[in-house]
Amino acid sequence: RDISQFNSTYDAIVCGFCLPYISVSDSEKLLADCYQLLNNKGLLYISFVEGDPNMSGFKTGSSGDRIYFYFHELNVLQQQLTQNKYSEQTVYKVAYKRSESETEVHTIVIARKYITQ
Repeated sequence: RDISQFNSTYDAIVCGFCLPYISVSDSEKLLADCYQLLNNKGLLYISFVEGDPNMSGFKTGSSGDRIYFYFHELNVLQQQLTQNKYSEQTVYKVAYKRSESETEVHTIVIARKYITQ
């Protein structure tokens, strides 16, 4: 949440499965902050579980710990990326086996910061 306080710039930023733990409005800020920290042509990697944000809520892990889990919509996230001037968005879908009987699809988006001069 404090990524905007970083002083360096990067060729790539990996936000591996952090979106499920931040709200849609916080994800907008994250994308904007990452854009400012990326070098020209830098890559952003984000992953999440697609779903209706209204279905977000507490999940209980195998250890019994509860955490609030946010669902995000791919089209909304892509709009946010476009609004923040990311280009070359590539989407991947990966099946993740949660248990013997349960699989969920994780969505990965890789986008590039590109500034024309």
